Amino acid sequence: MSVTLASPGQNARALTPKYAVSTFGISVLGLLTANLVPVMILALEALGIEVSTAGLFTTVSLLSTAAACILSSRYCTSTCRKPVARIGALVGGSGFLLAALAPSDLLVFLGMVGGGIGIGATSAASGAALAALKDPERMSGLSSLSNRVLVTIVLAVIPLLGIQMLTVFGFLSLLSFSGALFAYWLPTAPARPAWTTRSSAWC
Repeated sequence: MSVTLASPGQNARALTPKYAVSTFGISVLGLLTANLVPVMILALEALGIEVSTAGLFTTVSLLSTAAACILSSRYCTSTCRKPVARIGALVGGSGFLLAALAPSDLLVFLGMVGGGIGIGATSAASGAALAALKDPERMSGLSSLSNRVLVTIVLAVIPLLGIQMLTVFGFLSLLSFSGALFAYWLPTAPARPAWTTRSSAWC
């Protein structure tokens, strides 16, 4: 069976406040975790974890984010985008919450890995959502600008609250759970290639 694709931009969505909040807001999560690595290490040290071990924890967490982003990206070109973003945000929020409250180093590590996996999925979904908007090049620039602004605010606020496990990872958990709500507003794909039909059949 042949599938006819829409021409580029034919069904692209115009930017609306809901699309902006969901697409740009969720994309912040992936960049925020990378920018908070130094703060994460300080929080882990405050918990009594050696700096070399803290560096290993954050490295594995970031690697899990990258792996999850790559593996989930194929499901983000269809109507599966919103479920991927919601599930990823819930997994990420749960993982970071575990890291914030965990009584042992092992659980902290597992929480950080789980948080990284969830954030990777949301990053793939938000990145794919940019392609569903009109003028994706301009949208990418606006997304980068909004990311920089929010990251700057977060990096300024967290030290004022105190660099601890609860403030750092608890804040990431709160943002991740908020992303699960914003995921309902993500724009869907403007065109559905034939190869996505089988991969998105479960949505």
